[in-house]
Amino acid sequence: MLALTKISNICQKLKRILSLGCRILWQKFMRGDAVMPYKICPYCGKTSYSAAESPSIEWLCPYCGKDISHAESLTSVPRKEKEDEEK
Repeated sequence: MLALTKISNICQKLKRILSLGCRILWQKFMRGDAVMPYKICPYCGKTSYSAAESPSIEWLCPYCGKDISHAESLTSVPRKEKEDEEK
């Protein structure tokens, strides 16, 4: 009975997440199509990845520490493992 209660709680939490407008992102994540924003630092030339992007957040290069919020944003689709490609 305790396991059933935990499953019910998890389902309720997932339902809330999905109802908050995250359905598309969640579906992409589950399919492996989620994208990860990144920028190339114009100062040091290294790649800076982020879990999410927002214009209100200052994006600092993790290598040189400079603000790269103004740099062009790119997106990366995670590479599939060789096992996934062979299936």
